[in-house]
Amino acid sequence: MAQRQQQLKSVTGDLEFARREIHGRRALHERITELVELASDLTKSISKLSSGLETLRYLEQPVFDDEVDFHAEVERFEMWLIKRALKRTGGSQNETARLLRMRPTTLSSKLKSFRLGPWDSP
Repeated sequence: MAQRQQQLKSVTGDLEFARREIHGRRALHERITELVELASDLTKSISKLSSGLETLRYLEQPVFDDEVDFHAEVERFEMWLIKRALKRTGGSQNETARLLRMRPTTLSSKLKSFRLGPWDSP
C-alpha cells in the first residue's frame, strides 16, 4: 500500500510537471505570436515613414537667395508625381496615365523626356 501511494505521488508529480511544461510552452507560443505581429506592425510603420520621408525630401523648398528656375521646379514636381504614380500602379503606364488623368501618349512623352521608366520610383 505504501508503495502504491509512492507510485501515485510519483505519477501525480510527473503529471504536474507535464502540465506546467505544457502551460509554459503555450505561454511561449503566445509570446512568439505577439512578437511576430509586433514585427509586422513595425515593418508597416517603417514603410509608411519611408514614404513620408520621400514626400518630405520632395517638399524641400528652393532657396530664394538666387533666382529660382520656375520651369525646373515644375519639372521636378512632375517627375516626383509621375514616380509616385508609377509606384502606386506597380509600373503600369496605362494605369499611371489614368491615375494622373492624362493620355498615355502624354505620359510616355514625359517619361522619355525625363528619362524615367517603370523601374524609377521614389
